[in-house]
Amino acid sequence: MMQLGKLVRLNRILNPKSGKLFIVTVDHPITRGMFPALENMEETLKEIAEGGPDAILMHKGIAQRFFSPYAGKIPLILKASSFSPFHPTYDAWVTRAEEAVSHGADAISMGVILGSERQAEMLENLGALESEASRFGLVLMAHMYPKGERIKESERFSVENLTYCVRAGEELGVDVIKT
Repeated sequence: MMQLGKLVRLNRILNPKSGKLFIVTVDHPITRGMFPALENMEETLKEIAEGGPDAILMHKGIAQRFFSPYAGKIPLILKASSFSPFHPTYDAWVTRAEEAVSHGADAISMGVILGSERQAEMLENLGALESEASRFGLVLMAHMYPKGERIKESERFSVENLTYCVRAGEELGVDVIKT
């Protein structure tokens, strides 16, 4: 059974009519470089808010600088990890659950690159973040991608690899899985 705090937060981010979740993510510049649409975050977030997403996912620095007009109006998901163009198969842990709570987030999210040489370390990080998230009643989301060096590019989206991603997240206590 899901703990009450986590259930309250999950109900905030799920669409009450459909039970589904439409999240807009603005965490891409650190992973892929700057996109013109994300240069002016104040304007970008205004446009996103007008579209009515169920939640917005971002890193803590962007939340600190630009999210306050939407606090309490749109659920916030903080990204707890990131890879970079220079290290595309390792998601480094950059934000803790306690920080997410202090920012008013309903959820915290971590990326895991399955099939990476450092998969074990990322799964260990996800397990530790699950413990933190549970302690604070935060929803835990994981971006589980089968795109490490040990997986052929042609097999990244195979049913077997996607199933493995989902099951790995489930076994570690993840509440919402993006793959």
